[in-house]
Amino acid sequence: MSESKEPTRVFARTASGLTRSVGAYDAMMYNMVNMGVLFVFIYTVWGAGLYPGVHLPTTMLIALPMSIIMGILYVLLSAAMPRSGGDYIWVSRIIHPAIGFTFNFIVCFVLMTFIAVEPGWCLQFSIGPFFQLWGAQSGNTSLVNFGTWLTDPWVVTFLGILYFLALAYIVFRGTRMAFKAQWVMFALIIIGTLLYILSMLFISRETFVTKFNAESGMNYDATINAAKALNPDVVRFTLSATILGVVYSFLNLTGFNFSSYVAGEIKDVRKSQLVAIVGGLVIFCALMMLVYLATYKTMGAPFTGAISYLSVEGDPAYNLSFAEPYPQSMMFYATDNILLLFLVNLGYAVTPLAAGLAYIFLIVRNVFAWSFDRVVPEKLSAIDKKYNSPYVAIIFVVALSIVFQHIWLFTGWLDYITYGITGLMMVVAVTGIAGVLFPIRRKDIFDAAPEMVKKKWMGVPIVQIFGFLTFLFATIIIIFTLLPAYGGAIQWNFLIFLLVLILLGIIVYYISSFYRRSKIPLELSFKEIPPE
Repeated sequence: MSESKEPTRVFARTASGLTRSVGAYDAMMYNMVNMGVLFVFIYTVWGAGLYPGVHLPTTMLIALPMSIIMGILYVLLSAAMPRSGGDYIWVSRIIHPAIGFTFNFIVCFVLMTFIAVEPGWCLQFSIGPFFQLWGAQSGNTSLVNFGTWLTDPWVVTFLGILYFLALAYIVFRGTRMAFKAQWVMFALIIIGTLLYILSMLFISRETFVTKFNAESGMNYDATINAAKALNPDVVRFTLSATILGVVYSFLNLTGFNFSSYVAGEIKDVRKSQLVAIVGGLVIFCALMMLVYLATYKTMGAPFTGAISYLSVEGDPAYNLSFAEPYPQSMMFYATDNILLLFLVNLGYAVTPLAAGLAYIFLIVRNVFAWSFDRVVPEKLSAIDKKYNSPYVAIIFVVALSIVFQHIWLFTGWLDYITYGITGLMMVVAVTGIAGVLFPIRRKDIFDAAPEMVKKKWMGVPIVQIFGFLTFLFATIIIIFTLLPAYGGAIQWNFLIFLLVLILLGIIVYYISSFYRRSKIPLELSFKEIPPE
C-alpha cells in the first residue's frame, strides 16, 4: 500500500489545487501591467539623461524584435511544461534543480525590490508633485503643503502598509478577483496614456515654451545651452547612445514574459501565451513609441535630452520645484486643464500600484511552485478551499513586501535595484541555455510536448534556435548594464550581492535536499512535470 502511494508523494499533493481561469487577453493585460505602461515617463528621463544622444523611439524598435525572439522561447517552454513557476519548472527539469531554484529565487528577490518602491513611486513621483504643482499654479498653499506631506517617507510607509494589506485581501480572494482588480487599474493606466499622447500631439511647442519660460523659473533655450555646454551629444542623436540606451527599453519591457510564471492558471496555454507575450509586446512597444514621439513633438527632443541630463547630473542649472522632470509633471507647463492633468497623473500613479499587485501575484506562484516540489516547507503551498488561493504564501510574501518597503525608504540596502535588470537578464540567459539543452537532456518531455514545440528548421529544433538567440541577447543586455553609462562606475558591492544571492539559493536547495534524503529524496520531484 505504501509503495503505491510513494510516487505521488514526491510532490506536496497529488494535485496543485490551482484552477485554469485566466484567458488569453487576461494574460496579455497581466504582462502589460507587469511592464508598467507609464513607467515610460520615468525611463524617458533616465534614458535621455544617462545616454546623451539617445533616440528613444528607435530603442524600442531595436528592443522589440529581440524581445519577441526571447518571448517565443518562453511560449515554447510554457507550452511544453504548462505549470506555474515559469523558468523554475523548466530549468530545474532540464539543467538542474539547484540552478532552477537559484535563478528563480533571484527573480523573486529582484521583484521584491521593485515592490518596495511602488508606493513611493506613486506618491513621490506623481500624487505628491501633482498637488504641489496644482497648488503653485492656483496659488493655494494648502495644496502645496498636502503634496509635500504625501512625499514624506513615514507617510509613504503608512499608506504603503495599507496598500499591501489591500493587495493581500485581493490576492487571497482568488485569481479572478486579482485579475478583475488589475483590469480596472489597467483601464485607468490606458486612459492616462492615451490622454497624454493625444494632448501632447495637439499642444504646440510654442505654447509649451511660452508657459515653461513664464512659470518654471527656468528658460527653455538656456536649458538646452547649459546642457550642450556640458555635453554636445545632448542635443543630437548618435547611433552609439541609441544602441546603449536599449538597456532602458528592456528595463521598461521587464515583465513581457511574466504570464509564463502563472501558466498553471491559464486556459489553452499554447494560444494564450502567444497572444499574451508576443501580442503584449507589440501593443506595448507601439504605445511607448507614441509616448516618446508625442513628448518630442511638444517639448522638443533637444530640450527633453537637455533637462533630463541636467537633472540626472545634479547640475545647478536644473532648478525646478520637483526632483526629476518626468513628463507627467512637465505637462503642467503644457496645459492648464486640471482634469486632463489629474487623469494623466492618475494613470501614472496607478501604474506602480498595479505592477505591485502583479508582482506579488507572481512571487506567490513561484513560492507555491518551490513548496509543491518540497524545496521549501510544504505548508507554503497550502490552498484555501473556498478561493483556491495559496494563503500561507500570500501572508509570507506580503509580510516581506512591508519589510522591503521600510528597507527601501530608510536605508540604502536596496540600491541593488540599480542592477535588477542585470539579475533578471541572467535568469533569461540561463533559460536560453535550458532551451538549447531541452531536446537533449529531457528528450522524454520534449517528445511528449505539443507539435509547435517540436518543430524544426533545417533539422534543428526551433526551441534550440530560440534558446541560443535568447542567451545571446540576454548576455548583450547584461554587458550593457555593466557599462558606466548605465549606473555610473560599476558598483562592485551590488554585483557581489548578486553572487551572494546565487550562493544563497544553492545553499537553500542543498540544505533542503539533505533534509529530504532520509525520507523521499528531493531529486525525485524533478524527474517529471508537477501534476495540475
